[in-house]
Amino acid sequence: MTTMDYTTTLRAVKKLKVQTGSLACVGCGYENNCSLHGCAILRNAVEHMEALLTNYDHLAALLDQKKQT
Repeated sequence: MTTMDYTTTLRAVKKLKVQTGSLACVGCGYENNCSLHGCAILRNAVEHMEALLTNYDHLAALLDQKKQT
């Protein structure tokens, strides 16, 4: 298991999403203007991770609010 936390991992994936043209890219089946926008798979992963982080932060805030009452 990696020692990277969630935020560090998200930051690293964001940096990778602009990478295109590697051997992994050839025929992945998810190509969608990757040469213009970066890797479609990594862009999708970033979107999912950001949504999860937003939901986690919202739930944590609700729990803190509940504890204070």
